[in-house]
Amino acid sequence: FFFSSRRRHTRSASVSWARRCVQETASMVSLYSLTSRMNNICFFGLIMLGIMGAGNFLTGYMTPKEVHPKFAFQSFTHFIHQSLTECEDAQIAFDLNADLSKLFDWNTHLIFVWISVEYTHGRSERNQMTIWDKRILRSKPEDHIINLTNSTCKYSITDVYKRMGHLKGKVYFNLSLIHI
Repeated sequence: FFFSSRRRHTRSASVSWARRCVQETASMVSLYSLTSRMNNICFFGLIMLGIMGAGNFLTGYMTPKEVHPKFAFQSFTHFIHQSLTECEDAQIAFDLNADLSKLFDWNTHLIFVWISVEYTHGRSERNQMTIWDKRILRSKPEDHIINLTNSTCKYSITDVYKRMGHLKGKVYFNLSLIHI
Protein backbone atom coordinates (compact mmCIF):
# COMPACT_ATOMS: atom_id res chain seq x y z
CA PHE A 1 0.00 0.00 0.00
CA PHE A 2 1.01 3.48 -0.71
CA PHE A 3 0.39 4.95 2.78
CA SER A 4 1.64 2.09 4.94
CA SER A 5 5.10 1.81 6.34
CA ARG A 6 6.82 -0.26 8.98
CA ARG A 7 8.09 2.78 10.72
CA ARG A 8 5.74 5.41 12.02
CA HIS A 9 6.60 8.90 11.07
CA THR A 10 5.71 11.72 13.41
CA ARG A 11 5.95 15.37 12.66
CA SER A 12 6.52 16.38 16.30
CA ALA A 13 10.03 15.86 17.65
CA SER A 14 8.82 15.55 21.29
CA VAL A 15 6.65 12.52 20.48
CA SER A 16 9.50 10.67 18.82
CA TRP A 17 11.80 11.60 21.72
CA ALA A 18 9.28 10.22 24.26
CA ARG A 19 8.88 7.02 22.24
CA ARG A 20 12.64 6.56 22.18
CA CYS A 21 12.91 7.08 26.00
CA VAL A 22 10.23 4.47 26.67
CA GLN A 23 11.89 1.94 24.40
CA GLU A 24 15.34 2.51 25.95
CA THR A 25 13.98 2.25 29.52
CA ALA A 26 12.08 -0.94 28.76
CA SER A 27 15.15 -2.53 27.29
CA MET A 28 17.42 -1.46 30.22
CA VAL A 29 15.34 -2.49 33.27
CA SER A 30 13.35 -5.63 33.64
CA LEU A 31 10.23 -5.14 35.74
CA TYR A 32 10.62 -8.58 37.28
CA SER A 33 14.28 -8.42 38.32
CA LEU A 34 15.41 -9.29 41.85
CA THR A 35 16.38 -5.71 42.73
CA SER A 36 13.05 -4.37 41.51
CA ARG A 37 11.15 -6.89 43.63
CA MET A 38 13.27 -6.16 46.71
CA ASN A 39 12.71 -2.44 46.22
CA ASN A 40 8.94 -2.97 46.06
CA ILE A 41 8.94 -5.15 49.18
CA CYS A 42 11.04 -2.70 51.20
CA PHE A 43 8.97 0.29 50.10
CA PHE A 44 5.73 -1.53 50.96
CA GLY A 45 7.16 -2.42 54.39
CA LEU A 46 8.10 1.20 55.07
CA ILE A 47 4.64 2.40 54.10
CA MET A 48 2.99 -0.15 56.41
CA LEU A 49 5.36 0.79 59.25
CA GLY A 50 4.44 4.46 58.81
CA ILE A 51 0.70 3.69 58.80
CA MET A 52 0.99 1.57 61.95
CA GLY A 53 3.09 4.25 63.67
CA ALA A 54 0.49 6.92 62.87
CA GLY A 55 -2.26 4.63 64.16
CA ASN A 56 -0.30 4.01 67.35
CA PHE A 57 0.10 7.75 67.90
CA LEU A 58 -3.54 8.55 67.23
CA THR A 59 -5.01 5.81 69.43
CA GLY A 60 -2.45 5.82 72.25
CA TYR A 61 -1.45 9.42 72.75
CA MET A 62 -4.36 11.50 71.50
CA THR A 63 -7.08 9.98 73.69
CA PRO A 64 -7.94 12.07 76.75
CA LYS A 65 -6.64 10.51 79.94
CA GLU A 66 -7.49 12.24 83.19
CA VAL A 67 -7.40 11.01 86.76
CA HIS A 68 -8.95 12.84 89.68
CA PRO A 69 -7.34 11.43 92.84
CA LYS A 70 -8.66 12.20 96.30
CA PHE A 71 -5.85 12.91 98.74
CA ALA A 72 -6.45 13.61 102.41
CA PHE A 73 -3.73 14.59 104.86
CA GLN A 74 -4.14 12.70 108.15
CA SER A 75 -1.20 13.46 110.42
CA PHE A 76 2.34 14.71 110.58
CA THR A 77 4.45 12.56 112.91
CA HIS A 78 6.83 14.14 115.42
CA PHE A 79 10.29 15.11 114.19
CA ILE A 80 13.14 12.77 114.93
CA HIS A 81 16.67 14.10 115.27
CA GLN A 82 19.17 11.51 114.11
CA SER A 83 22.53 11.90 115.79
CA LEU A 84 24.45 9.93 113.16
CA THR A 85 23.40 11.99 110.12
CA GLU A 86 22.45 15.12 112.08
CA CYS A 87 19.20 15.73 110.26
CA GLU A 88 15.51 15.69 111.03
CA ASP A 89 13.04 13.15 109.70
CA ALA A 90 9.29 13.29 109.51
CA GLN A 91 6.49 10.95 108.48
CA ILE A 92 3.14 11.83 106.93
CA ALA A 93 -0.02 9.74 107.21
CA PHE A 94 -2.49 10.15 104.33
CA ASP A 95 -5.52 8.74 102.56
CA LEU A 96 -5.46 8.24 98.79
CA ASN A 97 -8.26 7.14 96.45
CA ALA A 98 -7.66 6.99 92.70
CA ASP A 99 -9.14 5.00 89.84
CA LEU A 100 -6.46 4.38 87.20
CA SER A 101 -8.39 1.83 85.14
CA LYS A 102 -9.31 4.44 82.50
CA LEU A 103 -5.63 5.01 81.75
CA PHE A 104 -4.99 1.47 80.57
CA ASP A 105 -5.52 0.75 76.89
CA TRP A 106 -3.91 -1.62 74.40
CA ASN A 107 -0.74 0.48 74.34
CA THR A 108 -0.15 1.02 78.09
CA HIS A 109 2.14 -1.51 79.76
CA LEU A 110 2.43 -0.03 83.25
CA ILE A 111 1.78 3.14 85.20
CA PHE A 112 4.27 4.50 87.70
CA VAL A 113 2.51 6.50 90.43
CA TRP A 114 4.21 8.60 93.08
CA ILE A 115 3.40 11.24 95.68
CA SER A 116 5.89 14.01 96.14
CA VAL A 117 6.19 16.80 98.69
CA GLU A 118 7.56 20.19 97.73
CA TYR A 119 8.60 22.88 100.19
CA THR A 120 10.74 25.99 100.26
CA HIS A 121 13.52 26.59 102.70
CA GLY A 122 15.54 29.62 103.66
CA ARG A 123 18.72 28.34 102.04
CA SER A 124 17.22 26.68 98.99
CA GLU A 125 14.41 27.81 96.75
CA ARG A 126 12.77 24.48 96.10
CA ASN A 127 13.04 21.09 97.76
CA GLN A 128 11.12 18.16 96.36
CA MET A 129 10.98 14.63 97.79
CA THR A 130 9.13 11.48 96.89
CA ILE A 131 7.32 10.00 99.87
CA TRP A 132 5.37 7.14 98.26
CA ASP A 133 5.44 5.26 94.93
CA LYS A 134 3.96 2.22 93.22
CA ARG A 135 4.22 0.41 89.88
CA ILE A 136 0.87 -0.70 88.49
CA LEU A 137 0.93 -3.35 85.77
CA ARG A 138 -1.80 -3.83 83.16
CA SER A 139 -1.80 -7.57 83.89
CA LYS A 140 -3.00 -6.95 87.50
CA PRO A 141 -6.44 -5.30 87.30
CA GLU A 142 -6.87 -5.53 91.07
CA ASP A 143 -4.18 -2.82 91.43
CA HIS A 144 -5.84 -0.38 88.99
CA ILE A 145 -7.87 1.17 91.82
CA ILE A 146 -5.82 2.63 94.68
CA ASN A 147 -7.52 2.80 98.09
CA LEU A 148 -5.13 3.73 100.88
CA THR A 149 -6.38 4.64 104.33
CA ASN A 150 -4.11 6.13 106.98
CA SER A 151 -1.05 5.02 105.03
CA THR A 152 2.42 6.22 105.97
CA CYS A 153 5.29 7.26 103.74
CA LYS A 154 7.59 4.72 102.19
CA TYR A 155 10.35 7.32 102.29
CA SER A 156 10.64 9.78 105.15
CA ILE A 157 10.98 13.53 104.68
CA THR A 158 14.49 14.58 105.65
CA ASP A 159 15.81 18.06 106.37
CA VAL A 160 19.52 18.63 106.94
CA TYR A 161 19.01 22.22 108.19
CA LYS A 162 16.94 21.06 111.21
CA ARG A 163 14.11 23.50 110.56
CA MET A 164 11.33 21.12 109.68
CA GLY A 165 8.91 22.61 112.19
CA HIS A 166 8.70 25.88 110.25
CA LEU A 167 8.15 24.46 106.79
CA LYS A 168 5.06 24.80 104.64
CA GLY A 169 4.71 22.72 101.54
CA LYS A 170 2.52 21.21 98.86
CA VAL A 171 1.71 17.58 98.09
CA TYR A 172 1.56 16.38 94.47
CA PHE A 173 0.09 13.24 92.91
CA ASN A 174 2.19 12.26 89.88
CA LEU A 175 1.96 9.49 87.33
CA SER A 176 3.87 8.35 84.30
CA LEU A 177 2.46 6.09 81.58
CA ILE A 178 4.90 3.51 80.24
CA HIS A 179 3.83 2.41 76.76
CA ILE A 180 4.65 -0.85 75.04
